[in-house]
Amino acid sequence: MTKVCICDDDEAFAVELKKNLMLYGDNQKREIKVEICLNGRKMAESIKKDKYDILFLDIELGDIKGFEIGCRLREEMEDEKTQIVYISSKTNYAMELFETRPLNFLVKPLKEKAVFEVMDTYYKLFGSRKTYLRYRWLKNDCAIEQNEIIYIQSIGRKLNIKTNGDDIEFYSKISEILPQLDRNKFCQVHKSFVINGLYVKRYTSDSVTMCDGTIIMISQSMKKYVKNWLLEYLSE
Repeated sequence: MTKVCICDDDEAFAVELKKNLMLYGDNQKREIKVEICLNGRKMAESIKKDKYDILFLDIELGDIKGFEIGCRLREEMEDEKTQIVYISSKTNYAMELFETRPLNFLVKPLKEKAVFEVMDTYYKLFGSRKTYLRYRWLKNDCAIEQNEIIYIQSIGRKLNIKTNGDDIEFYSKISEILPQLDRNKFCQVHKSFVINGLYVKRYTSDSVTMCDGTIIMISQSMKKYVKNWLLEYLSE
């Protein structure tokens, strides 16, 4: 089941969005549970105890901005798993919101097609079929879910896997594990680094900043490829 919460102080809009989400679930044979919260401060408290797969957050909430809720989720609670979709009648927020790593940004009035496309993207990235990176350590076969990986760094003969939990280290090369990785999520930006686009906080032509604050330089030979990959990734 996919658990969704809509936070918008416009009840009529929230109900209409819920209808679209339920229709998507019926059409795609997906089980989706949708809750509605009409108060930003209640939503800010709710995320401390309730876990959601997707939050649809109105930016212009009367009592607290949706962006502030997103910041609390990412920075204070260190929650990178809940996906955020911001909603607004304005378009000048996009770059500011990027720091909270949203799944998408939708402009009111919403169209059914736009809602369906967001859900398609969600299931493409976080569908029920989990993908793993498999490796060997101390003669044991091991695996880590790819959505848990923030970035991979090559250090000497070893790879260091930065994750949402404990870091993992094992003997291998980037060229050996690349074929396992989901190319919709992972991009090699340097001979020694592969990043997960889900956790990119900032991007410039020279570097990417990850959600943990790590700044990774983009090699000169890969700049064009990385730029195109990130533009495609962010437009999905």
